[in-house]
Amino acid sequence: MRRVPKLAMLAGIFLTLSWISAAASPLLSADAGGTGVPLNLQYAGAALGVGLVVVGAGIGIGRFAAAAAEGIARQPQDPS
Repeated sequence: MRRVPKLAMLAGIFLTLSWISAAASPLLSADAGGTGVPLNLQYAGAALGVGLVVVGAGIGIGRFAAAAAEGIARQPQDPS
C-alpha cells in the first residue's frame, strides 16, 4: 500500500469540504447579506480558518525552536 503524504491528504480533505459546501450552499437559506450562506456557517468557517492558521503557525514556530535547540546542543561553545 502506498503512503499518501500529509500535505496531499490535507489538500484532498480541503477540496472535498470545499466542494461539499459549494454544492450545499444553494440548499441553505439566505442571510440578510445576500451571500446565500447562513451567518452561523460563516462564523464556523471563519473559526475553522483561524484555527488552521494558529495550528500552522504553532507547528512552524515549534520546528524553528527545535532546529535552534538542536544547533545549540551541537555547538555549545560557539558564541554566535
